[in-house]
Amino acid sequence: MFKPIFQVSDLPVELIAHETLQLDFKVTVEDADRLEMALDVAAFANTLGGTILIGAAEKPGHQRLGRYLPLEERTAADLGRAYDEAIRDRCSPKPLAEI
Repeated sequence: MFKPIFQVSDLPVELIAHETLQLDFKVTVEDADRLEMALDVAAFANTLGGTILIGAAEKPGHQRLGRYLPLEERTAADLGRAYDEAIRDRCSPKPLAEI
């Protein structure tokens, strides 16, 4: 079941959590790859919703969350804007997304 992440205590547990139909781990995202961003958001929008968690590395060979790799605040803000723009420019109808 989809559960949004609003605070640190909501984050999936390292070495236990794994990707699901509603949770996608990404170590990083290229802010120039707006099409890929829009496709990821559209995939969740066309199902039950979900969370793209950037700065989360999978444990090699285990498909589980290995560890968090926090982003600089400015990098996170830039990626948030990039996702907003990708959704605005490439998704129709525009899904509801919270960055």
